[in-house]
Amino acid sequence: MLSPFPTFRVRLILCFAFGGWAIQGNGQSASYCNQAKKLVKTIESFHYAPHVTDSALLNRIAENFIASLDGTGYYLTEADRDALKAAPTSLQGLMEYGQCDYLQKSEQIFQQRCSDLEQLLLQLETNVLNYNQPDTLFLDSTQAAENTTDYSERWKQLIKYRVWDSYFSDFDTLPSAPRPTGERMAVLQRNVVSLQLCHLNNLKDSTGSVGEFVAAALLDAIATSYDPHTTYFTPLEENVFEDALSSSRKSFGFSVSINAQNELEIDRLVPASPAWKSNRFNVGDVILEVRTAQKTINADCSSWHELADLLMSAATEEAVFVLRKVDRNKAEVKLIKEEQEAEDNRVQGFILDAGKRVGYLYLPSFYSQMDNYQNAPNGCAHDVALELLRLKGEGIQGLVLDLRNNGGGFLMEASLLAGIFLDYGAMSLVCTKGQAIETLKDMNRGVLYNDPLVVLVNGNSASASELLAATLQDHHRALVVGAPTFGKATMQEIMPVEAGSKELSTRKPEGFVKVTTGCFYRVTGQTHQKTGVIPDIILPGLNRPEDVREQDLSGVLTLKPVEKKTYYYPRPELPVEALKAKSASRVQHDTVFQCQLQVAQWKAEQEQIHQIPLYFDAFQRYYKQNQQPRCGSTRSWYTVSNPAHLRGLNSISESDKEMNEDIMIQIKNDPYVGEALHIVTDYLNLEKLLPDEN
Repeated sequence: MLSPFPTFRVRLILCFAFGGWAIQGNGQSASYCNQAKKLVKTIESFHYAPHVTDSALLNRIAENFIASLDGTGYYLTEADRDALKAAPTSLQGLMEYGQCDYLQKSEQIFQQRCSDLEQLLLQLETNVLNYNQPDTLFLDSTQAAENTTDYSERWKQLIKYRVWDSYFSDFDTLPSAPRPTGERMAVLQRNVVSLQLCHLNNLKDSTGSVGEFVAAALLDAIATSYDPHTTYFTPLEENVFEDALSSSRKSFGFSVSINAQNELEIDRLVPASPAWKSNRFNVGDVILEVRTAQKTINADCSSWHELADLLMSAATEEAVFVLRKVDRNKAEVKLIKEEQEAEDNRVQGFILDAGKRVGYLYLPSFYSQMDNYQNAPNGCAHDVALELLRLKGEGIQGLVLDLRNNGGGFLMEASLLAGIFLDYGAMSLVCTKGQAIETLKDMNRGVLYNDPLVVLVNGNSASASELLAATLQDHHRALVVGAPTFGKATMQEIMPVEAGSKELSTRKPEGFVKVTTGCFYRVTGQTHQKTGVIPDIILPGLNRPEDVREQDLSGVLTLKPVEKKTYYYPRPELPVEALKAKSASRVQHDTVFQCQLQVAQWKAEQEQIHQIPLYFDAFQRYYKQNQQPRCGSTRSWYTVSNPAHLRGLNSISESDKEMNEDIMIQIKNDPYVGEALHIVTDYLNLEKLLPDEN
């Protein structure tokens, strides 16, 4: 199975108030130390390209561990970092023999620094900072505090920044923001400090003790040092993850985890669930607020357990979710719980009509729901095929397959889906540890859909999405449109931490590890690892400068092209240059796309900001100059409708009707769907001018 989401998990620092709390006992530490030894054994046994335990690996583990504990550069001092880096021998002893010296030392350092932070924040609840004095916040996560005094000053500057940001965010227009009173700043400071203390307390819900948090962070740092997609999961994380996705109860159909910014981020969607069918939820979206009849949760200070308790409660039948999408825009989505039915078709198609009828399919992930692959296929390829047959019955002349924000899934499903559009032959090359390169072939002769096809992708299209896009591109079967994809060409499997040791038994696993066990190549022998699949036609604004892609990750694997004799039969080349020129002309004169270019430039400029002034006049200028340009929606020049089998059905609930209308409005106002429709239309018009191949 390919990783369901391309980015790797980073554990942001989450300290807590220490009253009545303590580091875990020696017995619990010993358990984690023993896990570390088993973890390394499992990774070395199954990893596609395991590292030798040398100084380079040990240094990388220490760096990953520090980044995991202190990704912002505010929680550890320089001396703390040096201490964590200066113990390669004890770290090696942990990995090879389960010795606990390194872990126990790390726990002591971390607890002391969290205790210092707690005391400082408690003081700042009553001691108001001086907001009239010129000050500056320096943004450099690689630079730690030199000493405890510097540590305190850096935190005060961070609090000041959050207070000023909170103050100016209350005004729609900056000229209307008067100089604040001391009383107003005191209230805002108490709110900011209270929120930070709330974040500290949330660790109790996640792990139970500072020792367990540090141990889990260290085990994950060991795993990600082999490559960024090899990650560790605690049993609690795995249990919450699986329970949230259970199909045996009514649910909204998604699970969440805490991301690197301490936010509640959606990490998986259940096919055919309310979240899936809404077309508004994506892996990587951040939950900002949840409103139910019982209560409202502001995600600024909520643990994933608090959210899970509310959403999984039998009393919660519906909820309104405020999301921050991957493009940083906000969306408000109402969902009503449902029980997932096995026979539900998980893929819904629409008809786009602007003189020519074009089908539209959105696929959030590559899922598989089967007990026996050869006898009972029931995954996304099957569902796409079923919906395509319905769309063909509507007389569609072309198709837009939307893979934006599709983080991957099952490799075989991507292969089967490609076979819907290809006749036969090789589609990809697959490499697994200790095995010869295998050719992944389309074993089914015949094509289900043979008309013009556009595949929409962006930087969050990863893994299986990239395999499908690359296969269709190499066969000249589809025009790939959008932005370069994520660049992940590796495969992972989840297994118990003990899988590589002789101690594996039937008892409950102590933890889990997702291990990179193989990779895949384009049918040409080339790789899109790190570079991504480059679209035939690139559209502006889909990839943001701040987005993380495979090439940006620490320890990413490098794959070299391979040579293997394969047989594949590409069609004649598509008229890419002619279609690209027509698209470029439209984009150049389209105000929405030109605004997207301005947004991209603005975001690139934000990446260059390394210091922020912390007094009224200067911060007001900074705030005004750094407001993101707002782009309007595209002109609705085409209609969006349901296929005939969905029109007029009395069995559709009112909530589903409302959701369906919302989806159609979303599709109609999406400039990238509109441009994809233009490209399909251009292609159909060009086809009339081309000589018949027969």
